[in-house]
Amino acid sequence: HAVLAGTFVSLFYAELQADGSIRYCNAGHEMPLLTQGGGVRRLGAGGTVLGPFPAARYQLGEAEMEPGGHLILYTDGVPERPNRAGELYGLDRLENHARGLREESAADAAASVATTVDNFASGCPAQDDMTIVVLHRLPEATMPTSAAA
Repeated sequence: HAVLAGTFVSLFYAELQADGSIRYCNAGHEMPLLTQGGGVRRLGAGGTVLGPFPAARYQLGEAEMEPGGHLILYTDGVPERPNRAGELYGLDRLENHARGLREESAADAAASVATTVDNFASGCPAQDDMTIVVLHRLPEATMPTSAAA
């Protein structure tokens, strides 16, 4: 048990429905950001990391992704990216950038976040891996419609 007690993994699990509803559980992972009407919501419902606490219990979270919204998932290397002055990019900067995302595709939004973090770092090397995954719900005007039978 001593070896297993020091082994853990963080996990964010989500089920996204066509209507934009999201059921999720966050097991100690960085809190994904959900853009909503110019605001940002952190998805933190869940519990601790997986592994060291066999009796851990986890809470189910629910959210709604609005048409045009983004769900931004990232590893800790994003907010912990330092600049030459030793200042970290931080969650506040990431949230502020997310607020500015509008109708960008998932790929463009992820690239925008990565570019902003790199520009902040001003050439200072990353101390940890940086992974960014973005899901984008199409705006109403571009959502496919089902054919009537």
